[in-house]
Amino acid sequence: MDQRQLFLRDVLMVLFKRKFLIVTFAVLVFAVVFAGNYVWPPTYESMAKVRIIEGREQLVADPTVTRSAADLTMVQMTVEDVNSEMELIYSDDVLTSVVEALQLDTRAAPPAGGPVHAALRTGKQAFFQLLYALSLKERPTDKQQAVANLRRAIEAKPVEKSYVLEIRCRYSDPDVAQEILTSVIEQFKQKHLDVFSQPDSQPFFREQYDRVKAELAEAQTALKTFRNDNDILEVDVEKELLLDQYNRAKRLLLQLEKLGTATAEVKGEGTETSIVATLSRETESTVITELRLKLLEKIQRRYEMTQSKGPKHPEVIGINNEIERAVVDLEEALEISAQTTTKEIAELETRLQELNSLMAEHDELKQAVEVKSDALEYYAEKLEESVVADASNRFKISSIRQISSPSLPLDPVSPRKLFNLLIALIAGVVGGIGLAFFLEYLDHGVKTPEDVEHYLKTPPLASFFHTPYEQLDPKEAQRLSTMLEAAHPDPSLRLIQIASSVGGEGSHRVARALAEASSEDPDRKTLLVDFVGDGLEQQPTGEGLMDVLSGQADLNDVVSMTGNLYVLGRGSERECPTYLWRSERMASLLQDLRQRFDRVIFHVGPVLQSHDALNLARLADGAVLVIRADSTRREVVLRAMEMLLEAKGRILGVA
Repeated sequence: MDQRQLFLRDVLMVLFKRKFLIVTFAVLVFAVVFAGNYVWPPTYESMAKVRIIEGREQLVADPTVTRSAADLTMVQMTVEDVNSEMELIYSDDVLTSVVEALQLDTRAAPPAGGPVHAALRTGKQAFFQLLYALSLKERPTDKQQAVANLRRAIEAKPVEKSYVLEIRCRYSDPDVAQEILTSVIEQFKQKHLDVFSQPDSQPFFREQYDRVKAELAEAQTALKTFRNDNDILEVDVEKELLLDQYNRAKRLLLQLEKLGTATAEVKGEGTETSIVATLSRETESTVITELRLKLLEKIQRRYEMTQSKGPKHPEVIGINNEIERAVVDLEEALEISAQTTTKEIAELETRLQELNSLMAEHDELKQAVEVKSDALEYYAEKLEESVVADASNRFKISSIRQISSPSLPLDPVSPRKLFNLLIALIAGVVGGIGLAFFLEYLDHGVKTPEDVEHYLKTPPLASFFHTPYEQLDPKEAQRLSTMLEAAHPDPSLRLIQIASSVGGEGSHRVARALAEASSEDPDRKTLLVDFVGDGLEQQPTGEGLMDVLSGQADLNDVVSMTGNLYVLGRGSERECPTYLWRSERMASLLQDLRQRFDRVIFHVGPVLQSHDALNLARLADGAVLVIRADSTRREVVLRAMEMLLEAKGRILGVA
């Protein structure tokens, strides 16, 4: 069923209604925690700090050859390095060594706590004994159990942004806690040395160093002998020089060929311009250069004389003869230089071929020297490291430094009494409020007029407060009467049925209060018919409505008057059969009551417990359902309303 919207008034009402529950719950929680502070055994914590030094233990050697000792890299420690140290602390070897050193497996633990803690410990032991008996868990030895207990007592964690580890030990005895932590640090440092230490490798590296040194000397001797035998200082340098000479010789040979072409043009019909351009080019040979310049000078003179004196002039003919002799001299020089250059090129090519054939062997010898040199340097470094490692092993030099010694705790870390009491107070109040609202959520009783409108879809006519007195508030009774007249102004509304869902909801008091409020009007005759017999004093004769129906009494004789209110009881018969409700006598009697009285208030038994309410529902002009707040579940009230409607009744409202 849906829940209606809550308002601040509803919250305050719940807190006020459940105030005793909230206070009781808070006091109970506070009392339990207060007692637990003294029952629960104290636990003491010893704490120490160690620093991990970046040293040779974090040295990472390059698996390839290292070129110099300066290339040894000190690696920055990572989270994995710190976690590795923590794993050493928690390792079985370290903890087992501590257990054996302090004999924790045979030492009797001090009694912890009072009877409550003893009972818990006994229950835990019984549970594990059952697991062992059923073979669901292997039974540990005393040493294994001591190691497991020690692992739970030890806590190691890194300090943020540092290489410092905090190590703590919690135990019921402060002296034992300090003793255990001291032993843990000692065993941790020893295990650290064992893990990072190396075997005595100095003789091995010394042997390898001497062997490689001898091999390097042999390789260097072989390379030197090869160079001396083949007249090679450096193959690469010599080859570079020969290539330079070879290129210059080829370039000179090409120049000589071009000059030969120019001399042929001088003899032939070449133009002065092309001849001069060719002869003006530089050459590598000084002899050729001198002859070339003389020829250019004579050609220039011939050109000037031809222009001034003509080609047939004797001087021009004489200069032509000189040019012919100069050309012959240049051709001879060119031929000799070409032969010399060609021979030089051939010699250079032969030498280059020889160098190429020696290059492979020379490279192998040179590479062997480099490899042996690198290997010698590598073994020299390893030899140095082995010397340092052996010294570290011998003197037990570790990269673990203890910053602070294990402290002797003075005050227990648990229980924290003041903190626990504060938390208990807050938790008790919050838990009590939560429990109150939870019970309120589970409570489906009708509590307020808003609940009536939301869940029952029926208007609330009045709200009477619970009082120890028989009579209800007259003002609220007047309000109920006024609400009935305002909500149902029909003048035919004379016979009103007052009933409840179940017994004990005070419907007789509501019926009487409504009848008395209606009887205050002197012009209105009001009759209260109590068909249950729990709201009126019986007639002295004991006669009532049932006697009138049976014909044993007259209506005028059984109706009595209290002030302005007329009252009528049930009578001597305690049961009214269903057929009688449907008889003409009942219909005639009720019609007679409508004619005699302006309003008839008819109080009958509960709807779910008596058939009178359902039988009367179809005969009455309307029904008012009485509900005791916080008592009857709304599902019960809804069922009663459904039954009244199924009986052709008319529900006027709820009081």
